Amino acid sequence: MTIESSILKNIENLPDSVKEAVFIYTEFLAHQYRKQNPEETEQDSENNQPVFIEGTFRLPLPADFDRPIESMSVEQREFLEKKYGYGSLAGKITMSDDFHQPLEDLKDYM
Repeated sequence: MTIESSILKNIENLPDSVKEAVFIYTEFLAHQYRKQNPEETEQDSENNQPVFIEGTFRLPLPADFDRPIESMSVEQREFLEKKYGYGSLAGKITMSDDFHQPLEDLKDYM
């Protein structure tokens, strides 16, 4: 039995949500491999495009995905803020007034 058939056999018994997670992970691994071996890239044969699932991260991620925002131009920052809605949770997350106070449960350890 080959590794591919063993993997497929294991996946057949998983629920659909887990199958989707496995697919996303394999897309991530394929992206990592393509990044390390650009001469061996593989695309969707019909569209010549990478395969995506709606509602997930689009892999491969842009090359500057983890680039610090401080190093971007004003136009790039505005584009990202408009696209992703930075600050959209402002005022919606609060902390209790006693956040920094010691916890009763940890009293014995202090």
